[in-house]
Amino acid sequence: MAGERYFPQGTFGHEHALGQRGEKEKNMLKAMVLWAMGVPLVVVVLIWMFFF
Repeated sequence: MAGERYFPQGTFGHEHALGQRGEKEKNMLKAMVLWAMGVPLVVVVLIWMFFF
């Protein structure tokens, strides 16, 4: 995953101890990325529909 790049190797054990919280944050990040990619797409489609 892209997020692993930013953490030094030593934090992985600690991250596993957190368990669900880490998973939830990862899913939230994934959702935010998808949302950030999806919103401009919707805006472009709406603009396209109105002007063409």
